[in-house]
Amino acid sequence: MKSNICSISSKVDKFIDTYSMHSLTFKVPILISSVYKICIYTKNYQQKINIYTNTVNCTFSLDEFPFTNYTSIVCFGKSFNERWCVAENACRENLTVVFSFPYNVKFSSPFVNPSARPSPYSRDEFIINSNRIKFLPELPYVENSTAILCSRYLNHRMLWHNLVDFVIPIYRAMHTTNISSDCTIHAFDNDGKYGLFYANALCQNIIHENSNIYCHKRMIIGVPKTGGSQSERKLFLNYDIPRNELIGLRELMLKEANSTGCMPSREHPKVLLIKRRTKEEKRRLINSDEVSKAIHEVCPFCEVLNTDLQDFNKMQQVSFTCSVSLLIGLHGSGLTHLMWQYPSSKEQKTAVIEILPYLYTCRDWYSKLASMAGVEYFSLKTLRKNQSRWEKVSDERERSCHSGSEMCGKGWCHDFLRDQSVIVDIDQFKKLLSSIVENLTKNRL
Repeated sequence: MKSNICSISSKVDKFIDTYSMHSLTFKVPILISSVYKICIYTKNYQQKINIYTNTVNCTFSLDEFPFTNYTSIVCFGKSFNERWCVAENACRENLTVVFSFPYNVKFSSPFVNPSARPSPYSRDEFIINSNRIKFLPELPYVENSTAILCSRYLNHRMLWHNLVDFVIPIYRAMHTTNISSDCTIHAFDNDGKYGLFYANALCQNIIHENSNIYCHKRMIIGVPKTGGSQSERKLFLNYDIPRNELIGLRELMLKEANSTGCMPSREHPKVLLIKRRTKEEKRRLINSDEVSKAIHEVCPFCEVLNTDLQDFNKMQQVSFTCSVSLLIGLHGSGLTHLMWQYPSSKEQKTAVIEILPYLYTCRDWYSKLASMAGVEYFSLKTLRKNQSRWEKVSDERERSCHSGSEMCGKGWCHDFLRDQSVIVDIDQFKKLLSSIVENLTKNRL
């Protein structure tokens, strides 16, 4: 390749004198009686060619593009960590990608990180490097189909990471490249079929085993990253997701769940207080019954639901939460379901309250997600240590982690602070709730 618009035969390449985006000149050791045929293949296979010569007898022609059965590929992103590619005529075999070119091609290594998170957040064992790229003279039978090849995030068993670091990036790739649901997702990892429930709504087929070769006319390799600027510290994942993508994904999921009654009620707004089933003292709302009673007192016209969402399957959870006016829960207890809430408007308010454990101040994920989803966000901080309960740790760790809010960003304190159970201060909660209910009351007028 001598430029990004033309391919030049290797027989001519050694005689190239100068080249640019629009022209090329060459010197060849020819005789006056020689006749040469030169074919220039442009990006769209059509090019008006102006040739100026008065020294040799040359015949020029513009041929049909001869490489339709070979691989062509275009990539976005400068480094392997940012890069994702769109290929025609490509295959996946086990944990390798397979291409076919009529010329020698060498890819940078590592080539593509197929995860939605860049390293050091991704599962580096599935990064596509030179050892995972295979070349064949001719590809096996290529299906006239579209596929997306990507790996699941390390913690994809957690609802947040499954949706935000796997499903949303796939949807973004589909949205960006105009892919319909008649597609295949290749889970480029070794996690089997676990955690693919939401992804099933995106494409008709998901392949998670690694025993065969699958060739597609069009293949997306990797996905656009969900993160903005990155920190070297894994605790501080940044997210940047356009609102139109979240709203588009919501509509798709509601359709998949056959959810029809998703408009919040103005007369009797639904307030969902999320319970969390756990055998440990971890992320539990200890006085949930008191909180539920307080909601009834502040908003007597509200429909109050104190619910464990684990009682429903995934699509039932979507249907159950889509009409909620106010979602309330502890950090990490299912607040990702705010994605299915109706976007807030002047006429129809929707909101979420995140209850934060004592001194847990270092992640703003749900605040950002609410902003991107168009749902109003409020937080309720736990202000006193005696409002908290936790699983037994060493006295030294407990003292250190409770010494100040800056400890939230420390590796050995983060999970401890995040996983604390909470006793909500009812007076503090009522004060916050009253301001939110005032807007819900306006909806009724």
